[in-house]
Amino acid sequence: ARLKTLAPGDRLAAYVLAALVFSQVVIGGFVAGLKAGRAYNTWPLMDGRLVPDGYWRLEPWWANLTDNMATVQFNHRLAAYLIVAFAVWHAV
Repeated sequence: ARLKTLAPGDRLAAYVLAALVFSQVVIGGFVAGLKAGRAYNTWPLMDGRLVPDGYWRLEPWWANLTDNMATVQFNHRLAAYLIVAFAVWHAV
């Protein structure tokens, strides 16, 4: 018999958290590949701005997700904040 120790929705939340962490690892790969951490190495601001210059400027739009240093690094930071918030919510 299977023990039911999780409240309804907790299993789904755990899977969502795992998916978010996996996505963060993938985004981190793009940051490393583009060496975006060298270009934007200050925190919490990126080059003196909350949202860096050059964010979401490439055409077609989807190229920003993999080829734009500013977008990749900013998205990596946003994903980290989201993961921390979701993990704290899930723990509570």
